[in-house]
Amino acid sequence: MSTHTNTGVDHQTLTMRELASHDLARPFAPENGQPLKFKIGDLVAVRISDEISVVRVIGYYQARDGLYARGKRYLLDVETHWVPYSEDQLVKVTGHSLERMP
Repeated sequence: MSTHTNTGVDHQTLTMRELASHDLARPFAPENGQPLKFKIGDLVAVRISDEISVVRVIGYYQARDGLYARGKRYLLDVETHWVPYSEDQLVKVTGHSLERMP
């Protein structure tokens, strides 16, 4: 394993530090280059099996095979909480109103 001459830190350690720093600011790189629309804790409406449910965003999906989640990045407080949803499947709930439901 090679060591960086200026810092005495190997390349893998530098890479891990850079990824950890990136993950603090953004959980992963959005494919469209835009900031994430929903935050953890936001209430959203989602259509599941022809029913519209209001649920909470509980996390962000991170693909195990790369930085991209193919657009499906939100984990919701539903029975199948491990299944990610894309932004276009969700509508933010504000007060007692919904934005346009897809």
